[in-house]
Amino acid sequence: MTRRFIGSIICCLLMMVGAADVNASDKTGRGGHFAWGAEIGPSIDVCGDDMSTIDLGGFLGWRNDIIDFAGIGAGINMVMSHSGRFFPVYAGFRSSFSKKKRLVFIDARIGCVFASDSERPSQRELYVSPGIGFNLASGATYQSYLLLNYSYCGLSFPSIKQGNEVTGVNRIGMTLGITF
Repeated sequence: MTRRFIGSIICCLLMMVGAADVNASDKTGRGGHFAWGAEIGPSIDVCGDDMSTIDLGGFLGWRNDIIDFAGIGAGINMVMSHSGRFFPVYAGFRSSFSKKKRLVFIDARIGCVFASDSERPSQRELYVSPGIGFNLASGATYQSYLLLNYSYCGLSFPSIKQGNEVTGVNRIGMTLGITF
């Protein structure tokens, strides 16, 4: 079920990119191109369950005049208070919905998060991460940005403070990224 859902999301994003690319090339005479990038930043657990993380990620996909990025990505989120690790794999979309360079853009990600923990078997659950970003610097071949986002991981971990199980990890993050 999860594979079909993620496959459907990826297909929809690719169709949107293709449609936007055709429209952009008709009006401007130039189409989109391959894009890739990397991100790093902290995420703070908003529920007080000691699940704050340091996040590293990479992505690849497509970009054109209107869409800053549409494609797939993966990351590693390392929990600071214990040895837990999250591995999100997602379909992502980022745009300011304008052909002109804008300061603010939206970022949306949906996919699956895998987790490893020394005390539990591997898990695979829903990953959702909407956000708002701010362009820092950009040129013809790159774009750097600061992203403020919320992320939900439907994982279960033992709570260190409360002694019970944490189900659903809710975090607020600040990410510094670059796209080429």
